Amino acid sequence: MRVDPARNARARGAEAALHAQDSAVAIYAIASNEEALRVRAAAAMPPPGA
Repeated sequence: MRVDPARNARARGAEAALHAQDSAVAIYAIASNEEALRVRAAAAMPPPGA
């Protein structure tokens, strides 16, 4: 079986792009969850002077 270096490089590049996309999605999900927790915590606090 013959190895095609260009094909291997494209496959590695595609794999790296998918990994970067997965990482970006995970970071966005974590940030969104943290923001939702901040909003929920702020809503649960009594207003100042109450």
